Amino acid sequence: MNARTLKGLAVALLALALAAIALSMHATMASGQLLGPSALVATPRGELWLGIDRQLWRLDAEGGVLHADDAATLGLPGAPANLVVHPSGAIVATVRDDPTLYFLDPQSARVTQRLRPQFPADLERHAARAVNLAFHADGRVAIATGGGHAVVLFDAAGRLLARTPADTYLFTNGLWWIGDALWTTDTNRFELKRLDAATLAPLQALSLPINHRARYLGPARAHPAAGASDAPMAALIRYDNAMTTGRIVLVAADDRETALAAPADMEPRDVAWLAGQVLASDGASSRVLRWSADGQALSPFGGAALHQHLQGLVDERRALQSRHRQALVAAIALFACAFALAVWAQHGERREASARAPLDLSALGTPPLTARPLSTLRLRVHGPLFAALLPVIAAQVLLRWPAVQQTLGRSRVLLAMGGLIVVVLAGVPLYLRRLRRLAQEPGLEALFNELAVRKLRRSNALSLALRDGERVLETFTLQGQAMRWAVLSDERLLVFKATLADHRLEASYEMAQIAAASTQAGALQPGRGGNALLRTLGLGGWLEIALRDGGVLCGMVSAPTVAQRVAERLNRAAGGAARGPAATPAPRVPGPRRELAALCSALVPGLGQWAQRRGAIALLLFVPWLAFGLFATLPVMHAALTPSAEVSVATQFMVAVMHAGLSAVGAWDAWRMGRVT
Repeated sequence: MNARTLKGLAVALLALALAAIALSMHATMASGQLLGPSALVATPRGELWLGIDRQLWRLDAEGGVLHADDAATLGLPGAPANLVVHPSGAIVATVRDDPTLYFLDPQSARVTQRLRPQFPADLERHAARAVNLAFHADGRVAIATGGGHAVVLFDAAGRLLARTPADTYLFTNGLWWIGDALWTTDTNRFELKRLDAATLAPLQALSLPINHRARYLGPARAHPAAGASDAPMAALIRYDNAMTTGRIVLVAADDRETALAAPADMEPRDVAWLAGQVLASDGASSRVLRWSADGQALSPFGGAALHQHLQGLVDERRALQSRHRQALVAAIALFACAFALAVWAQHGERREASARAPLDLSALGTPPLTARPLSTLRLRVHGPLFAALLPVIAAQVLLRWPAVQQTLGRSRVLLAMGGLIVVVLAGVPLYLRRLRRLAQEPGLEALFNELAVRKLRRSNALSLALRDGERVLETFTLQGQAMRWAVLSDERLLVFKATLADHRLEASYEMAQIAAASTQAGALQPGRGGNALLRTLGLGGWLEIALRDGGVLCGMVSAPTVAQRVAERLNRAAGGAARGPAATPAPRVPGPRRELAALCSALVPGLGQWAQRRGAIALLLFVPWLAFGLFATLPVMHAALTPSAEVSVATQFMVAVMHAGLSAVGAWDAWRMGRVT
């Protein structure tokens, strides 16, 4: 199978992988729409109203189904997010992303009235997400704004009466009335706060325990007999950090808290009281869980019809989740196969090029070594460093043990850790000095020049560029303002633009075009000694090559012995050479101009590389970018832009830096390896 066919298969597999990702995302979105039971409320008639996705179910006290209606037929624009009893006996529903309060007839459940509270201007954007509310007996309504960090009070007509002072809350969700006392939750500070009924000024704060898995305070429902000496104030949902899984607790006026027995993976959506029992809708099991007044777990609420419907939702959700996992695994496998085929195609191109013009390395100055001898050289060069670091690492681990920290004390532990860091930093100059000394040894040249030799072995661009009978004498990397890979043959010097994984021919200089070479910085170009940092570190040998047209190539060569040998060869050749033709221009690079390729890869890393016909590098950049975007960037962006959630600045910064870094690497690679005109 030739390289062109392999590339076609790689493109086809990549298209299938993208289709699998689309299928996976579709299954995830469809699964996310099957929320199961959510809002629930016990009505004055002794019924339980339950929101299930975009339906409203009305059940009797035993769980029998009285009615099951689509929300749209009742006049609701979406699934009910919360259901609350109004003093008049009506049921008030809220809908997510809608600031309107919908009054439902207690008998038909149809919308009879709509009320839009007049939120202050700075809280208007939170109004559509303010789904938790509580009515006073006189018709006033208090609304918790969630990410607005405030509670707002309105009269029966929706006119603004009061709001809480600034910095009263760090998110607030649950709230309930006990007489003229309005109790609210400070979600992220784990406090219950009692507010003045008229001004909403804070009057009291109760701190709840935070030493368990679910800490953050969610929706709440007041006990029907709240205010009695032996009754809790309310049933309250407490969530984990993601505000998804959690538990139900009963809170008392003296800040005592009683946790109800519940599954560890419970996803409580809402809570209610019915006939002295606590009910909670659970998204994980798609059940309405139930507890007795003393906190004992009972069988799930509802009759056979409700259980059958909820089980059908569970089965459908599991099927969609299974489809999501299968599609995701298939996408990963297809990406891997596409990448393997792209790499195989590149190897095939190299083999075809080698078959047309076999690469003669018999005269190569740096001896090519196999993996085992190279590993031996690495151990000789870097082994002492690892051996010296092992005790330092062991000491750092030992100092983190609680027993050691308790014995030495915090100050001594910090002093010892700081001393170890100083030892490591002091050892860096010694290590660099050792590398500079070892780099001078001819026997270690194969290790220090390994990258250039590896490129030589794998390059199909070089095979295509070499002439018949042309022999390779030297190869080296030239690190200046940017990295270049150079190959010296018996006829000319070929210079390639290079990255760690790819390269392309930039220019070809005939021997007659080279005037001189030197290993002394600034010898051939006074006043411009190249990269000062590289020369200061001294990790390698300096090489300058003067061209007869006045240009100079300069940079660090990783192996000083190679730099010295190349300079000697070029000077011998230049000594007897007459002025020759201009440098041979590099072959036209496929694909768009480098500006367009860089822009494409900045938007979608790998896109510019694919246009440049560099399939393996394109996939290598695209797959991590896609995975990071799906599982990190998009979730963080969604949470950051949603007023009901909070993402730390550090997390946003880290994700932004990682995403920008992937785009920058893709754009830089496309720019560097793209064509100029």
